[in-house]
Amino acid sequence: MTDEHQAEDPATALAAGFREVAKAPAAARQAARAEIARRWPAVALTNALLTVLIAAVFSVIGVQLLERTERTEAGLSALRTAAEQVKPGGDQANRELAEQGRPPVTIPDPGTAPDSEVITAAVTAKVLASIPAAEISPARLGQAIAEQLAASPPVVSSSAIAAQVAGYLATNPPAPGPPGQAGPPPACEAEPDRCRGPQGETGTQGPHGETGPAGPPPTAAQIQEAFAGFVQANPDLLRDTLCAGIGTWQEVALRSADGGTTTGYLCVTGTTEPLIPNTVR
Repeated sequence: MTDEHQAEDPATALAAGFREVAKAPAAARQAARAEIARRWPAVALTNALLTVLIAAVFSVIGVQLLERTERTEAGLSALRTAAEQVKPGGDQANRELAEQGRPPVTIPDPGTAPDSEVITAAVTAKVLASIPAAEISPARLGQAIAEQLAASPPVVSSSAIAAQVAGYLATNPPAPGPPGQAGPPPACEAEPDRCRGPQGETGTQGPHGETGPAGPPPTAAQIQEAFAGFVQANPDLLRDTLCAGIGTWQEVALRSADGGTTTGYLCVTGTTEPLIPNTVR
């Protein structure tokens, strides 16, 4: 056979195969390096953008938390200031109650109890001291609460004040009122015809009847209802002092997600038609 048709030596072919196999990892590594070099700018840019984005998100969260903390601290500071301002007036009202022979309202010092409790107790004392014990009624108490709320911007609700007033009166019920008018004379039941004589001269006023038993003290619901009625009958009272004479004053209660209730007030200056018509029947 000629050289070009002569079979290749198997040992030579095997050695050549091993050399090709040995070159393969080096070629793969070279290709990987080239791919990494090609993609590295895009990867680096993506990492940089993610870093900036994460930093911006955490910055926004930090600013929001700081603003929320500052608002909370400002609200607590305003509540403490209100408690310190109203406490002397409550102490003066307690002195007036003592002069009338009535028990005082327990008013904690600011800082020793929640500020809302200090304010509610002080306003309760002022409401009670403004009404003589013999004239206490749901209507008078509702009017007094409205006048106290109108005297300064309310930081406690009328319902909280009404509840504490009712609790005070349940423990310290007001004294019986003055004797009532004399009742009608007894009817002539045995012989009604013979009892009908000519009309006589007008007699003198008879003695007063016996004092009746004291009625139950007003409840918180009765006081709150009287407060609402007085505000409705006198819409200018709270509107002029709390809403700058514009719109309508309204007290609202909001229920939070944890089941608590927050009471506040609104100044309603106008209403608009709903965007979606109410089709519920």
